[in-house]
Amino acid sequence: MALQFRDFLPRLTHQGSTGFLGIGASKPEFDDFESAVEAAGEWLEATGIEPMQIETVVLPNIHEVAERGTTDSDLRASGDVSTYWYQFLRVWYSE
Repeated sequence: MALQFRDFLPRLTHQGSTGFLGIGASKPEFDDFESAVEAAGEWLEATGIEPMQIETVVLPNIHEVAERGTTDSDLRASGDVSTYWYQFLRVWYSE
């Protein structure tokens, strides 16, 4: 039996841009958190998996270019630039 997890993030609706020297930059935009909950529910129903635990996770800057998303073990959340925090759903299960 192997412990596993799957993350469900709100869907990206706007990629965002860096702008020229930061001028005109925009941050990415996402659907609301309920879209992640809905996706998790659909996945659980389709797979028949019985979750061991479902949790809400909030991490900073997971969509930054230098990061590896929800599985990155080292996320920067300080400094002179803005920090964006992202909420997603993590489902723990065993196979």
